[in-house]
Formats: sequence, C-alpha cells, structure tokens
Amino acid sequence: MRSLLFLTPVVPMVSGNGASMRAGMALEALSKTYRVTLLIASQNPSVSEQSVPPEMRSLCEKVWVRGLGNDDKNSVAGRIRSLPSGAREIAQFLWPHPLELSWVPKAWLRDIKAWLGAEQFDQAHVFRLSMMQIASKLLPVNLPLVLDLDDIESKALLRLTELQRPQLGRLTSAVRRREAAKLAKAEKQVVARANRVLVCSAADRRELAARLGDGNVAEMPNGIRLPDALPERRREGAFRILFVGSLDYAPNQDALELLAQGLASHVAGAIPQGVTWRIVGRRPPAYLVDMTRKAGLDLVSDAPSLDEHYQWADAVIVPLRSGGGTRIKILEAAAWQLPVVSSTIGAEGLELRHDQDLLIANTRDEFSEAFSRLAGDESLATEIARAGRKKIEEIYAQTAISARILAIHEAAAAEHAK
Repeated sequence: MRSLLFLTPVVPMVSGNGASMRAGMALEALSKTYRVTLLIASQNPSVSEQSVPPEMRSLCEKVWVRGLGNDDKNSVAGRIRSLPSGAREIAQFLWPHPLELSWVPKAWLRDIKAWLGAEQFDQAHVFRLSMMQIASKLLPVNLPLVLDLDDIESKALLRLTELQRPQLGRLTSAVRRREAAKLAKAEKQVVARANRVLVCSAADRRELAARLGDGNVAEMPNGIRLPDALPERRREGAFRILFVGSLDYAPNQDALELLAQGLASHVAGAIPQGVTWRIVGRRPPAYLVDMTRKAGLDLVSDAPSLDEHYQWADAVIVPLRSGGGTRIKILEAAAWQLPVVSSTIGAEGLELRHDQDLLIANTRDEFSEAFSRLAGDESLATEIARAGRKKIEEIYAQTAISARILAIHEAAAAEHAK
C-alpha cells in the first residue's frame, strides 16, 4: 500500500466546523487506499494530541499534533503580532509575505523532520494554503502533491475587509487589503508547485483558473454525511427558525449581529403565529452572548451534536454577508430535509436553485417574505426541503465526495509518473 502525508492546520473530524469536516472526509477517503501519516500544525493553542478523535486517529499510521502558544514569538508572524498596535500594522504592511505563510516556528520544522526521520512518502495531501510553509520545506519537489485550498483566501479576506471597513479604520483596512494581495501572489506560486489544486465550488475553480491560467485547478465540493433517519416533522405553535455557525468566525459573527440588531424581529413581525429562534454555535464571544440575550434569541453554545437542533427546526436561516467557500450549514440543513433561506453569498458556489432547492434573500424585507411563505404554506416548505435533500444525495453525499477525491489523487499521481 502506498504512503501519504496528510498536512492540515485543523483537526479532522466527523462533525464540527466546515474546515474540520472537509479535512475529515478527505482523510477517511484517502485512508482506504493509502497508509496515512497525519500532521496537524494549528494556530489554535488548545489543539493537542487529545484533540484528535479516536475514529480519525485509527485511520492513520502515525499522528503529530502541535498547537501554537499564545505567546510564541518563534516565527515572523509571532514577532509581528507581539508588537504594540500601530507598529504591528506597519510591520505587517511592510513584510513581503502573508502572515498566513509565516507563522510556523522554526523549532516545529526541526521537530517534524526528526519525527519523520528517513521516512519516504509516495504522495502528499496538503489542506489549506497555510500548510505550504511546511510542505515546501519538508517535501521533495518531485513528490506528487494535491493542495486543497478549500476556498480562495485572498478573495474571502477582501470581502470581509470591505464589510468591516467602517469599524476597522483606514490603517487596518489598508493592511488587510495588502495582506489579500500577498495571499493572491502566494496562491499563484503554490499552484505552480502542486499537481492538483482543489477548491470547493465550480465558481471558485473558474475564477482561480482564469486568474492563474492553470489547468490543474479542480473542484472538490464540500460533502456531508446523511442522517441515519429523518424525523417526522409536526408544526406546533410558533415557527421555529435555526441559525448554525462557529461563532469565533467573523462572517458568522456578522450574520448573528444582523439577526440580533433587527433582522430577527423583522422576520417575526411577518409571521402571524410568531417565531421561536435558536442559535447554535461554537465559542461565542461574550459580546455576542449578551447581544443575543437582549434580542430574545435562544443561544446554545458548544453543542456536542447538532442532530437535536436540526430535528427541532422548521427552517434554517443563513444571512451571511461575507466569507468564502461553500456553507456546510446549508448542506447539513438540506440533508436533514429542512427548507433553507440564505443570502446570495451564503449559497454561493452550491448547485442549489432559488425557489426550487432553497430560497434566496438579501434584505430584511426579502427574508421576511421568504419565511412568511414557508410558515404560511407547509406544502411549499416540504417541496423545497425535499428538492434540497435530493440535490444533496446526488452531489454532496459522502460517497460521491470520497470517490472524487480518490480519483483526483490517482490522476495526479498518474500524470506525475509520465
């Protein structure tokens, strides 16, 4: 059996945030064909050996895990981030490389090389752009390498910067735009190194290929594990709307602020039977906990499972105004056969059609109208939910994704051998 090095900045998981689930699904698929060595290098200081779930560890021959300490200055990014405000922004602006590719301490590279020893690999799977700072120093240039960017980070950062510009100020906005330009340059460089570069949507694939003029960019959609069984849904009392998202992620924070600062009450005002709101998210900051409480929204923090919340809901809302990639939360909701109302950006990159597989809304009035339709017409809600579930089964189910990623790796290795 051939050997493969799997590099990731997040812990692969069966459930959790979108990046962890994408990494977990790729790891599961590749472990069927390769002997996998898993290497996790994370900027999250809480990540440790104990963070790797047993079901993921069992798929690997060896596992190396390290989380970056909050006070670790043994890297360019660490030293820049330790500077006082003002000096920090100027230093980041002047540094020619993105901090996302400058944060791994040199000691880690020494430790990794010592841990691997003389081990040789047949292929590598590198998840996210940030891991190329390790791959470029660790792996021989002739090793077949598949790089999963997931989304276009430079595009996502620009979009978030524009959204937050009033709060960021001129200096921070300029630094962010400069960082996005550096990321775009880095994306071009890593495409030249990789045998295949993966993104999660056809739109991102077309954009990246057009920008870089490279034919090695391929689409690998985010996938979802289908629930074992769907609940029998009965509407009783108020219409139940669910929002799901990791609340340490800026686009989700912005979406929840939008709900708490008037969108939720505007939607509720359009539904005669009233609305019960439930927010389910990981690691919510204190200000969001306070904001949701004052807005009368029920917040469930760090739920061990989302199953009971999808079983509870009548519909799901995704009012995102920034971000990149595709939304696992939409795939999950549709897999649970729930109707989804999403912003255009929230549904970006998914092959789900407005008024057929989900509803699209971008303003308060549009969200209110969409939920009024779903709450007032149960047959419409059922029709949209079933169409969404069917699309998940056809395109985004785990079996389809696993087959695709294995085929991509086989093709990359075959082309490299020519």
